[in-house]
Amino acid sequence: MIKKILLIIHILLITGCASVQNSVKQLAGAESVRYLDSVKGTHTARNNATPLNPELSVKQWLYQDKAIVRLPTLESALNKRLERLLTQIPEYTLKPRVYISTQPNFEAHTLPDGGIFIPIGALYQVEYEEEIDALLAHELAHLLLGHQASDTVQQVSKNLLGKAGAGDGKFFESIGASQLIDNIAFNLWNEQEESEADQLGAELLISAGIDYSAMSMVVKKIAAYKEIIPNKHTEKENKPSESKRQFSTKDLNEAPKDSLIVDDSKYTLTEITRISNSWISAGAKTLGIQSHGFSEERITAIEEHIQSNFPALSMAPAFTDAKYKQVAEVETLFDFGSKFTTLVKNGDFNQANQIGKKAISGRLSDSAYTRFYLYQLRIRQGNANAAEYNLNKAWKSPDKPMYVYQYLLKQFDDNKDKDTVLALVNTIVKEFDNPTSFLPDRIHYLSKYKGASENAINLLSYKCVGLMETTEVERCAKAADGKLYL
Repeated sequence: MIKKILLIIHILLITGCASVQNSVKQLAGAESVRYLDSVKGTHTARNNATPLNPELSVKQWLYQDKAIVRLPTLESALNKRLERLLTQIPEYTLKPRVYISTQPNFEAHTLPDGGIFIPIGALYQVEYEEEIDALLAHELAHLLLGHQASDTVQQVSKNLLGKAGAGDGKFFESIGASQLIDNIAFNLWNEQEESEADQLGAELLISAGIDYSAMSMVVKKIAAYKEIIPNKHTEKENKPSESKRQFSTKDLNEAPKDSLIVDDSKYTLTEITRISNSWISAGAKTLGIQSHGFSEERITAIEEHIQSNFPALSMAPAFTDAKYKQVAEVETLFDFGSKFTTLVKNGDFNQANQIGKKAISGRLSDSAYTRFYLYQLRIRQGNANAAEYNLNKAWKSPDKPMYVYQYLLKQFDDNKDKDTVLALVNTIVKEFDNPTSFLPDRIHYLSKYKGASENAINLLSYKCVGLMETTEVERCAKAADGKLYL
């Protein structure tokens, strides 16, 4: 059955390619056109769009095992730079927001609910303020072009995916798969999307009086700094703390038992896009379609686009030295993100400790990101009390990445703490707005500890098979002990 489903997806992906290319041509209207003019017209027609909710993007970011850091002064400065770009397109009435991610590399990210995540690595490594403007312009362009939030995906988020698992056994029919995949197959052509965002971003820079060559500078740096690998939590190396203290259901702000199963028809736009992208990614990988995004090709495309559409452009180079590296927390987090895990893994606890102490000082004291990694170090050092203290601080942080929840969930499960496991499962569902990729874990624990009726678990299992990416369908089946009705 699964193979047949995959075959259907692949056929639809192939047949959707023509309409993808046509949609790009329709957006542009010609081979050479100013994207900004086209986008202004598009958003004038959509001025009643649903408002963005960037804080939902933060939840999705944290759920992806990524972290943010709250530095209000720096965040405010970045959002002012974004506002300068937004004023160039008053037709776009939605309000995205910039957040600072803890990643030490150079790649910024945008989620459909309006969160733009600028990494610590970029702030530390840029030479000029205009490079940050270029990063913001590129990410804003993704939102303006609807690369991650097409009307079809929004419609699916409201009406279609809620029907999945309705019990009729016709999953693809229930979600209108041919229409869905035909439209979101645009995401297969990530390289084309990136190039379009580069070009629209360059136009935004020109409109704001900023040297557009900063866009080419950023493209080069993204390629150069792509090899920097962020810290990753290492669950296999984490040994249980010897402390007898256990988190209680009170710590988890336990919700009423009757809300352990929530309405599964409600998904955020970011989550729906993640689902669709996982389908597309699986199909693309099977078909051998890869996005390479060579920086030189993108830079050439930027120059050709600007020369074609702004032939009389005359702009004297004007760059302002960036001072982000002078912000103590930026340097601290960059060192922490790029070095700490390696030092711990290599047994260099003294140097890791020095970097770690700086990373939990001042405004970083309550960071779940730095506290959790300090917890790992203290475990390796055999300091159970200090480990427990840092884990507790990580838990109390309002911006906890998913790995903090998962680690505690495993700890409670090992201790056969039924009530706390079920309470934490409920907390994860509510805190992260019902994440679909948590479905296998959720089904497993509800089934193991009898946290819901068999019918409710079977319904979740059906939806799990329908919504999860193909590589994880087996997890859904194992979670429900084979009780799947598909």
